[in-house]
Amino acid sequence: MLAGLGCVAGIPRPGGGDLRLALLVLVTTVVVGAAPGGLGVARTRLVVQEVRTAEERARRALLEERNRIARELHVAPGPLA
Repeated sequence: MLAGLGCVAGIPRPGGGDLRLALLVLVTTVVVGAAPGGLGVARTRLVVQEVRTAEERARRALLEERNRIARELHVAPGPLA
């Protein structure tokens, strides 16, 4: 950002070249600076989703096992102590 502001503070040339360069540097800096933060948020969300998926799989496996045992015992499926 400082580079972009430095370009604007310089002596302007006809045609606004300094302003265009300053805007280009500013936009590039913002995009490059924001990218790692966005990736961090995306990674955090992915980890949270993976944990939830693993918990759901474990829960399903437990329920399937309970249902299998209930069928073998000829008992209606339901919570078993």
